[in-house]
Amino acid sequence: MSQRMVGVSVPQGQNQFANGQSRAEPKQLLAINEIRTYGIQYSDDSGVIHTGLCHKLGDVVYIHPHDEQWAASIRTASKWLQEAVADKINMHEAMKASEELPEKPPVNVSIPKVTG
Repeated sequence: MSQRMVGVSVPQGQNQFANGQSRAEPKQLLAINEIRTYGIQYSDDSGVIHTGLCHKLGDVVYIHPHDEQWAASIRTASKWLQEAVADKINMHEAMKASEELPEKPPVNVSIPKVTG
């Protein structure tokens, strides 16, 4: 008999990203979606506090049944690795921001001619 963690349910259609298909041509990317991860803390039905991660895909929030145990086992990365990751993230965000900026229309910087 297995127990499901409080607050965790199996999502409907969890493995059906491919429109319900169970087979496809080999080596085909069928779907790609951005999933955002959040650190969370919540209390269950009996008031016990839980800490872990949740993952948001569209309007649906997922949590792994063993997430709390995994989250309790993670450690802070070393300083050099934190800095390297921060640098890469900043570079990625800067590139993303520059791609999203609208192009500025050309500006005429020439001096107007005086007639008369």
